[in-house]
Amino acid sequence: PILWMPGLGGKFASFAVQTTGLVLASQLAPPLQLPFAITASPKAESEAIKRRITHSHPAIGSEAAKTAQDAAAPMGLKARCPIDFDHSRRVGEKEVSGPKRVTRHPALWAMGLVGAGTALSGGLATHVCFGAFPFAMAAIGGAHQDHRFRKSGALSPAVDAATSLFPFEALLAGRQSWAELGEEVAWVNAGLATAVGVGLAARRWRALQALMRTRPGLA
Repeated sequence: PILWMPGLGGKFASFAVQTTGLVLASQLAPPLQLPFAITASPKAESEAIKRRITHSHPAIGSEAAKTAQDAAAPMGLKARCPIDFDHSRRVGEKEVSGPKRVTRHPALWAMGLVGAGTALSGGLATHVCFGAFPFAMAAIGGAHQDHRFRKSGALSPAVDAATSLFPFEALLAGRQSWAELGEEVAWVNAGLATAVGVGLAARRWRALQALMRTRPGLA
């Protein structure tokens, strides 16, 4: 049966939780960047253009000459690697960085939050059960890993105290920095993950509405 039809608040909560999981998962992939960069003319060439404009039009004032120079300065595109290796090197030097600031187990909680978003969307009971299982697994599995890693020494007391099992707990408690997290986020990855979240949410709600129209007895 269809358990409930979510209102606007339920739809937003479902989208926000699932997209948070998708963004968290995207931060585990290689950081992406646009495969091109806008290049401006070299300084020497710009100065040459300015001299030519000034000599050709002696009556033009300095402000007008500068405007004409900027308009005449050639712009272009430069190809570059779509993987941002500089980001990887910059973030990789820190003991706790990126998604580890959100939770000690980003892979588990990425799946858990994606599932929780599906469960919050309502729909069929099977969807709710299927979505709730990864969330429960993230909580139980994460706690079990923490227990094992504390006993083996793989989880140091300093990292344990500075991070959290549940997502955003350390950030909300002030043990991690929101500003540093913002600097370490791979924003292209996050944007692509958000687009996927929008597509999944729209597809899920359209399918649920269609099912309600064709089989109203399920409600």
